[in-house]
Amino acid sequence: MTVFTPQTGRSQSSKEKWNVASWEPGLGMVFRHHEKFSAARLYLGTRNLLVKNRVGIYYILEYRGGIKFQEDGTNFYFRDLLGLNYSINKSLSIHGGMGVFRKGILQSGDARGGEFYYNRAQFGRLRKEVGLTFRIPQYPISVDLCYSTWVGPTATFGYIIPMKQKKLGNAPLKSIPMYDVPVVVETKPEVVVEQPKVIDTAVEKVVYVETKPEIEPVVTQPVETVPEVDIAALAKQSTTYYPFNVDTLSQSNKDNLQTLIAYVSEHPNAKITIFGNADRLGSESYNLSLSAARAKKVKEYLVSQGIQANRIKTVAYGETKAKGETEEERSLNRCAEFIIIAR
Repeated sequence: MTVFTPQTGRSQSSKEKWNVASWEPGLGMVFRHHEKFSAARLYLGTRNLLVKNRVGIYYILEYRGGIKFQEDGTNFYFRDLLGLNYSINKSLSIHGGMGVFRKGILQSGDARGGEFYYNRAQFGRLRKEVGLTFRIPQYPISVDLCYSTWVGPTATFGYIIPMKQKKLGNAPLKSIPMYDVPVVVETKPEVVVEQPKVIDTAVEKVVYVETKPEIEPVVTQPVETVPEVDIAALAKQSTTYYPFNVDTLSQSNKDNLQTLIAYVSEHPNAKITIFGNADRLGSESYNLSLSAARAKKVKEYLVSQGIQANRIKTVAYGETKAKGETEEERSLNRCAEFIIIAR
């Protein structure tokens, strides 16, 4: 008898959070300073780090060389800002900041312009800014539009990097069941030897007659038993997993599909249904098309390995079945699953 004992992974949360803490470096530019020149901006920030994963901190450096900057009396322009951002929802956040070291809060009034500062004239006032940040649903990209005193409108493009992100290979080990190897036990027939019989005769003496039973040698041939294939286990083990925003099969994916290909090739009446899935990062329409592309490319690979196309059906689930809050849990949603119908 063959017994399969699956090892299951940990359960996933039924609700996924969108306000995950993340790093956000970025580049942008100052379009037009009040002295009529532009400058580059370097953005270093975090999002969803504080206050119930809604508030983040950012720091900005602005620089332009090779100019005559009248306000500071230098041949270059340099400013820095420190601020806070607040996430309203998955796609929109607001922020505000002010100067720190250059014409900022860490300088005295004299350093910011002396009497001009106290008289609220243009060269002495504190640098301030407010703005909105939009996140592009299909990609980990943000677009920041801002207005700042003495500088005017600015724009910055950021790249969102989730904190504690783990790099995964093909299928995470916790998600693939492992099974015991079937064991065939050969048993030998038990040989029973009869005890001597006692015969009571009419004479005065009792005669004991010992009889020897004829024992025919029993030769048993070991019977090789082939364990029946567990269709559900084979379908589960054939699940393919993908990195973020990827629909192509890696070499490890293809190696993982060889057992499925061998089974379907040996059973011409078997049919396969492929279900494409995606995580919730991105819009619903984009994730639906991404899951369809994953299922389609798995089908194309199976057809290239000799499986007839009319035996394979594809279904796109998009983010319908997506679960989990962490990057490790979201990686389990980026997959293509199988159902095998054996007739």
